[in-house]
Amino acid sequence: MNSTASDSRSHNLTIVDVAVGLWTYRWSSLAIISCLTVLAAIVAFVSTPIYRAEVLLSPQADDSAALGGLGGIVRQLGDLGPLAGLAGLGDAGLKEEAMALLTSRSFLTAFIKDEDLMQVLYPGVPEFHSAAGLAPSSDSDELPTIGDAYYRFKGRILQVEEDSESGLVTLAIEWRDPVVAAKWANLLAQRINAHMRARAITESSRSIDYLHRELTKTSVVGIQEGIYRLIESRISQIALANARDGYAFRVIDGAVAPEEKDFVRPQRRLLIALGIVGGSLIAFVVALLRLVWQRHR
Repeated sequence: MNSTASDSRSHNLTIVDVAVGLWTYRWSSLAIISCLTVLAAIVAFVSTPIYRAEVLLSPQADDSAALGGLGGIVRQLGDLGPLAGLAGLGDAGLKEEAMALLTSRSFLTAFIKDEDLMQVLYPGVPEFHSAAGLAPSSDSDELPTIGDAYYRFKGRILQVEEDSESGLVTLAIEWRDPVVAAKWANLLAQRINAHMRARAITESSRSIDYLHRELTKTSVVGIQEGIYRLIESRISQIALANARDGYAFRVIDGAVAPEEKDFVRPQRRLLIALGIVGGSLIAFVVALLRLVWQRHR
């Protein structure tokens, strides 16, 4: 019985045993740490640098704020307001719409097609496949489509962030070419303003045409006055859209191509540090297992 207890104690490892074991296997541990550190350094210096270009945007005042108390007039007109495109007047803010549109499928897909980015995102993809988004051959399932480009651009390249305190919006592009990253960021800022402006003008013009038609169908003075005020507000919206350079966002600071050394990924120091830490942990576990195995034998 004493012999069994003695054998049990002989298999228990103390801190001193672990320290002696680590010292015994110090050279193999050092080799493991060195290998992991060198591997991490190779990955850090071989990986393609990714640069970040940012456009700082300030949301413009919502057009609906300039419409005054027209919400009451819309309610007085009953079904005429919704048919004229005036339903929910002021419910959706200009900033919220613009930010949602920035990451929408239709907007980014149009940007990818107009700028011919399929060849940039997927070098070597056949041109006919890039243009159509699919290929007529049996290998088309293996080739990237415009949908793949959209998800890649939205998920890995484009970032839209809003500062909760200041309300400023940062539109950022992360790409391997700093000049291209800055170009895309500035183009997106321009396109979102142009798109929102064109949509506002189109909707207002459509509403004006409809209101003019309805004006000829009624002889009620109160309704006529309400329609005239709505027409006036829509004309003001068109004038504002044409006069304001940054319709949805005012560019505070345009994107500038980062310098060659100012890349955001890979974070070389962090990778090397992780290599050292990871190598140390692995070396410790290996040395501990060898020590336990030796004691067991």
